[in-house]
Amino acid sequence: MDDTRSRSETRFPGRWAAWFRPWRMMHLLWMRNSVRFFPHWNPASLDQVHGLIGMIRDIESRTTRHAVWVECGSLHGESAGLMLAFPFIVKLHCIDIRDSRILAARLAPFLKSGRCTFHHGTSRQCQAEIPEVDVAYIDADHSYDAVKDDIAVWYPRVAVGGALCGHDYHPSGNAWPGVRRAVDEFVAQHRLTLTTYADSSWMVLKTA
Repeated sequence: MDDTRSRSETRFPGRWAAWFRPWRMMHLLWMRNSVRFFPHWNPASLDQVHGLIGMIRDIESRTTRHAVWVECGSLHGESAGLMLAFPFIVKLHCIDIRDSRILAARLAPFLKSGRCTFHHGTSRQCQAEIPEVDVAYIDADHSYDAVKDDIAVWYPRVAVGGALCGHDYHPSGNAWPGVRRAVDEFVAQHRLTLTTYADSSWMVLKTA
């Protein structure tokens, strides 16, 4: 017998198939757009999740200020979702030049409660809305000039006792060389100690 029914119709017969199909399509869309949970370069790796969690826990234990965060380059809210899983982060500002429906859906409870706020634009465009933070995570435009400018915007706004951090710092410099160059120059200029993590996140403490 030729069974032409879809898998959703086979597993969820009748009226349930119509309900399940759009949610399955949304799930596949989220996977296709994932760079944290299912990175296209290595979808089986957990480094992108474990590395970010390690950095967040490190910041909690090594800083005296860690309640208010800003993420520059939130895309679809994957990193933001992990950050918001930690109760000590009481406020998260998400900045991006795109209005992502996936981010809006994923972070809906936090946006509604006010624990998370979305700001549309670049760091320069949004800086006046966020005068001070405890932690700034930079993951927007990865060009040298853009990363350098994001650092210049947020480091003065990070409270003493907090941290400046970001994503896609690769020691080899083969991937995103602009990120490494901007971070290395900043660390050398301010004589800071750089810590890196499994997901290519980087972090420096602001002690003065």
